[in-house]
Amino acid sequence: MEHAMDHHDAGFATPQVQRVEASRPLLWLSRGWSDLKRAAGPSLGYGLRVAAFGVALLAVAWRYTYLVPALVGGFLLVAPFVAIVFYALSQQIERGQKVDGGAAVFAWRRNFGSIALWGLVLTLALILWERVAAIIFALFYGGEVRDLNTLAADVLFSGRYIPLLVAYFGAGGLFALTVFAFGVITAPMLLDRDVDVVTVH
Repeated sequence: MEHAMDHHDAGFATPQVQRVEASRPLLWLSRGWSDLKRAAGPSLGYGLRVAAFGVALLAVAWRYTYLVPALVGGFLLVAPFVAIVFYALSQQIERGQKVDGGAAVFAWRRNFGSIALWGLVLTLALILWERVAAIIFALFYGGEVRDLNTLAADVLFSGRYIPLLVAYFGAGGLFALTVFAFGVITAPMLLDRDVDVVTVH
């Protein structure tokens, strides 16, 4: 029984956190640029679609300016999920496979349940952020919102809404930091291994 427990513990040893040098992100950027050059077509094509979606959100917000606070930060909260296609392209290059944009778009299928659950978690984070952003604006903004130009000029350049900016960017930064801390390795690991969201964290 004792040996069985030892074997069980060995199989579930706590992973050791490796030390990362401050200059390491420069290497990551270099390798990312290399991957982009090797998969320029699929990468830029998918990136343009994501950008177009962002423009569509902006077009909606132009008429419904109360959505602006949530959309500005919320679009970034779901970015780790959207980036799965780029992770898949890099994975193809790392394995020496032919770059296949179509396969990358559907790479989530190999671990559908866990990746879908992670997408749900990010969606819930987006919904929560939308509520928090709306509450912040309701508490701190007293101007009249006619369009996006009016909102930007009034909030950013009038100097009357410093508390609003501090509360908005403070809360948004906290949300972003939390999502980043939990998700920086989640999407790549879910794509690379047959693990679930709970195991990753």
